[in-house]
Amino acid sequence: MTMTSGYWTTDAVSPVGDQVSEYNQALEKISNAILAGCSNFEGIAPGFLNALEGTVTGSETVQINTGGAVVDGLWFHCSAAESVTITAATAGNTRIDRIVLRADWASFEVTIHRIAGTDSGSPTVPAITQTAGTTYDITLYQALVDSGGTVTLTDERVWAVPQVDGSTIETSAGALRVKDGGVTNAKLADPYDVYSVLAAPDGMFLTVKDGYITFPIADVHNGKNVVRLTGRVAVTSSSGNITVRVYNVTDSTTVGTITITAGNTIGFTTTITTPTLATNDILRIDVTGKGTGTKGLTVLVKVDKS
Repeated sequence: MTMTSGYWTTDAVSPVGDQVSEYNQALEKISNAILAGCSNFEGIAPGFLNALEGTVTGSETVQINTGGAVVDGLWFHCSAAESVTITAATAGNTRIDRIVLRADWASFEVTIHRIAGTDSGSPTVPAITQTAGTTYDITLYQALVDSGGTVTLTDERVWAVPQVDGSTIETSAGALRVKDGGVTNAKLADPYDVYSVLAAPDGMFLTVKDGYITFPIADVHNGKNVVRLTGRVAVTSSSGNITVRVYNVTDSTTVGTITITAGNTIGFTTTITTPTLATNDILRIDVTGKGTGTKGLTVLVKVDKS
């Protein structure tokens, strides 16, 4: 028996089709392997055996390889390649047949089934049937045949994977992947990095001076732009504003200046004078206005890495 399906249970003395009174370990192992590979209620099990791949093996002959599937909630297993005869069309015509997996509740089986089309000069694809609990098809291939018996297959397999929009994410041989060109100008992760620099400990009074601390720019930010500067003090100024300059020592340019107003612990700016960074640029933190009684200083340099 090369094809079997389930679960069709019965208490009858003479089971019909794939019915069994109980499932043994071998069938349970097969069904579990198929169902584990499927994350949708129907379709071909990706990665299981040969995924029911179809090939033309000769005149009027198609072979469906081994594989598994779920058909309207029933698992199907094909353990050996199955041949399907596609009879030649009449002279001067072609025909499109369909090869499907058909669940038949009358025979208690899921089988590889051919739906014959109609011979015509302009053939159309025959319809499938999807009536749950009676007859239910899922597509495998279209088979175009001419009067000489030459068959051309068109893959119609539906994979039992989550449904996707097909524009950003697509399925390929049962695997989900980002579609080529499907992500444009999208930021898949946080597009920003932040340098957090402790310029003065929380207990240190600020004084006006250059070079509280210097730090280098990593190569990952080569050519990237500073988009925001934020300063935080531990103890606020009782009078007078605090002004903090971020200075690019390598280029001898000011990146930007932060103002923290009296009574506030945090200030920021998005007005960046010289935003572009290069690998190993040295940035320096200067205090150009200390306010009164201010202590501690932390500076955040936000870089757009996108």
